[in-house]
Amino acid sequence: MTLTPLALGLVTVGSATPAALPQAVVPFQQTMATQAGAGIPVSEPPFAPNRDALAPKWAPAQVTQACCDPVRLPPSTSTVQAVRGIPFGAWAIPPDMIGPLYSGGVLSGPAPYRQLDEVKARRGQVVLYLARNKSRENGVISVSAVQRFLDTWPDISSYIKDGTVWGIIVSDDITGKHIWGPGAPYYPQIDSIAKLVTDRWPEARTIVRAPPTGMTYPWKWVSWAWAQYSNAPRNGDVTSYRDRELAKAHSLGLCLVFGLNLINGGNGSSGIGEHRRHLMSGAEILEYFSALLPYTPLAFYWQYRPEVESKPDIRDALAKVRAMADKTQPPTCTFDQRRR
Repeated sequence: MTLTPLALGLVTVGSATPAALPQAVVPFQQTMATQAGAGIPVSEPPFAPNRDALAPKWAPAQVTQACCDPVRLPPSTSTVQAVRGIPFGAWAIPPDMIGPLYSGGVLSGPAPYRQLDEVKARRGQVVLYLARNKSRENGVISVSAVQRFLDTWPDISSYIKDGTVWGIIVSDDITGKHIWGPGAPYYPQIDSIAKLVTDRWPEARTIVRAPPTGMTYPWKWVSWAWAQYSNAPRNGDVTSYRDRELAKAHSLGLCLVFGLNLINGGNGSSGIGEHRRHLMSGAEILEYFSALLPYTPLAFYWQYRPEVESKPDIRDALAKVRAMADKTQPPTCTFDQRRR
């Protein structure tokens, strides 16, 4: 794999403020200063803001706020062009599927970086996922194991800078004791893993695939949460879930991505599944993504399965979501701008 440095050609993106949060304005000069390199150093706690001075941080793209206007970066001089709108795709997507239906996805496995050249050639954007079996030792989450794993990776700086790699998921399903060990969630260890990533790639977005309401901790190196919606009783309707998670992310100083559990998160209307684990119908996919798209910089779902995509109502819904995502301007998140 050839790793050639490329110019940065993407606008920083983030999530949006629920209407329930109070309105305030942060001086635009502060955002500009951080983009110019005067942000909080990586060695300092990145988010210890004065809440009276810095609330709120979330703004959908259609709302104009001084704190959250996108800072336009110089056009890229590379041949790679940023994907229009919001990247849309699935977990475990084969890179050769990036094209008319999908514009991105999550790559996992022991070497998720191997197909970045193909993703780049297809002008896609992906999130890389640190494999669980490379992040544990004797059945328990291990920072040392992740360090050894990352030591096998090539330098992916150019892909981060040109936007091919949107971010890196450092952990997921963090409360799963059967996954990470009897003491889960291991917040300090997860944050330390995020530090390993930022030490090597300071511009990388570090992401935890967990809702902010399950992430109460003074995060220093994790910069993004990832709330994956399913129509479960504990989540409530999609709008309430969205606003609740946005408010909690704001209180933690985190930016936020929303996704869908398309495979197991349906309300039963598809007639496929059992025991409260149902495939989402096409109508559900449209309803939920319509509520989330203005508030998320990515629109990825769990998970790519050819037999699911081939269902006519789902295929049609996915195509409509892709069209909506292409036309949706990504929201911004000042927390992300301060860190990068």
